[in-house]
Amino acid sequence: MCKLKISPTNQLAIFLSIYAILAIFFNFKIEKLAHLGITVGFGMFLYVLFSRISTAKKIPQNALITTLIIFLVLHYPLSISNITEYVGPLIATFMAIFSKFFLEKNGSPIINPTVFGILISAIIMRIVTGESAPFTSWWGTNFQGYLSLTLILIWLIFGLNRWRKLPIVITFLIFYGTILYAFQQNLTTLKFIFTDTTIFFFAAIMLVDPKTSPIGKTQQIIFAIIAATSYNLLNYLNLPFSYEPLLAIAIANFYFAITKLKKSVPSR
Repeated sequence: MCKLKISPTNQLAIFLSIYAILAIFFNFKIEKLAHLGITVGFGMFLYVLFSRISTAKKIPQNALITTLIIFLVLHYPLSISNITEYVGPLIATFMAIFSKFFLEKNGSPIINPTVFGILISAIIMRIVTGESAPFTSWWGTNFQGYLSLTLILIWLIFGLNRWRKLPIVITFLIFYGTILYAFQQNLTTLKFIFTDTTIFFFAAIMLVDPKTSPIGKTQQIIFAIIAATSYNLLNYLNLPFSYEPLLAIAIANFYFAITKLKKSVPSR
């Protein structure tokens, strides 16, 4: 009998699709549905367009994953009729998909494309408007308390093993919690963060991006420690629009990119 095998990428695409549908279903708002349609629809349109004009070979599932994460992380528009509220997500989606096709080196991006797209959109919006920028509320990552937490833990246990990135997740969670408690000495805050889905979504979905995080166990541990330390330090800067998690990923990504560059430089 032929056994149907689903690739890790397809598994994640299916999981995030279900996750996004449930995020809309609970506390339904038409603005959330519009946010999904515009973000994912625009992303898939860009995938088709860039596939025609670029020599890079990409699969649509990766574009879908990127747009679904943007959908779940960026806050949905407060009014469906306010077109300006869609500008940030559209710029983030454009930059993320664009980076997949045109800003990679040796087939790999330096920064997680989703993170790159959101951060660049924030910079552009701040320059253009002076104040406004896409708000990373992570609204869709914690849509129904323990239900969303259960789903992400199921993914962590049964889905993430095929990515072989569990050392990153475990190390990050341990060091993040340890550093946080060392600074704040507050168990209530620690309990709140670790019973909320957001930190697990961050670690198990975004931080472990296959192309921007290491494969070796030792490198994974170092990568996670850098991300955890950066996250905690950035929290004390009290950045606007909650960009600390994304910047922590970007810093860890830069570290990984530097290690790859050093390996590629021949020794004399």
